Amino acid sequence: LRFNRSSEQVHDEFINVPHDALLRVSEDLVTGISFFMRFRMLSLAEDGGEPATLFEKTDTDPITDGIRVCVTSDGKLQVSYRNESIAYARETTAGTITTNTVYDLWITFNKTGNVVKVYVNNVEKSLSVISQLGWHADQTNFDMTIMTMRLGTSAGPLYEDLYDFRIYTEQAVSAAQVGFHFT
Repeated sequence: LRFNRSSEQVHDEFINVPHDALLRVSEDLVTGISFFMRFRMLSLAEDGGEPATLFEKTDTDPITDGIRVCVTSDGKLQVSYRNESIAYARETTAGTITTNTVYDLWITFNKTGNVVKVYVNNVEKSLSVISQLGWHADQTNFDMTIMTMRLGTSAGPLYEDLYDFRIYTEQAVSAAQVGFHFT
């Protein structure tokens, strides 16, 4: 899927998954959760001062459970993840994501040890601590958005391709499993 190509829909194309159609990010996790996304960025430009949000999902107001994954204009991949009292905000080095390259992104949360790992094209990335990424403006909206800026802001859409997006509940994918899909 190509989002926000030059068309009359240029500011309207993104995916919205209603809250009741999707398990919660924190849905009483015992083992953990993994997210997989295959995508290509066609632009890294910020819009309205916002980095490109690949996907975002929150479960509570105020936000105690949620995930937001962004790409900055210099190609850093940023992940904010909250699960009850555990909060992670990490980023990769600049240049991790570039334009016109297809990426396989795995983000895993293992509840044993409360560990978040990020793999880009099957390589685990070193992560630096950052402050929590801001969440979308309407904190009572628990829908998941994919391929847009922050829901409820004036920031516009992304220009990119989406090839695959999957969520694996109760599967904290290990380094040896990255690169494979599971059922």
